[in-house]
Amino acid sequence: MRFTENNWVIIKEKIDNMKGTIKQSQNNFDRNIRLDLLTADNELRPVLENILFEDGNAVVTNGYFLIIAPIKEISSLHDEIISKIEGKCIHKSHFKELLKCDYITDVTDKHIIALNNGIELHIPFANNPEQFPEYKDLFSIKETNFSEHQIKVNIKYLALICKVFQQYFPTLIFHGDRSPIELRFANRITRGLIMPVIGEN
Repeated sequence: MRFTENNWVIIKEKIDNMKGTIKQSQNNFDRNIRLDLLTADNELRPVLENILFEDGNAVVTNGYFLIIAPIKEISSLHDEIISKIEGKCIHKSHFKELLKCDYITDVTDKHIIALNNGIELHIPFANNPEQFPEYKDLFSIKETNFSEHQIKVNIKYLALICKVFQQYFPTLIFHGDRSPIELRFANRITRGLIMPVIGEN
């Protein structure tokens, strides 16, 4: 086959299109990190079923534990998209739907626009992100009252967190019998808090 200048132009266009597709396919959250599994199932406090994007982090809580994960650590989102989702909340069901998409194309005030097998989807943000529980001061709690011989942790919650982030050797930092226990992971900035189990059970 003899290549003409026109052949090379066509080949170059195909290569450029492939590069664009590869770049776009990287513009989404890591579908292996299921933040939606860390939310609550709580009809009385539906805000706990949301994931908050704030200060460049994804924040999730079920009322018993709290996780703060840098968005850049759990996604390949471009800086422009990260800035556009700042201050927004997304319901866990819509986040799960987003993970199935190939990539995010844009963000509006009310939606994340994403493509799934060539079909454009408008995935809505949750209402009233300001109702998300205040969490920032929780990490400043440094109580050091250890009156009990043992501090119990809900192993089910701990195992779930470790599974979601694929980190099976967390570091637990204790600050007191009834104070939140800090969670840290090797080679990750992601951090968390988990409440101790109070009582015999």
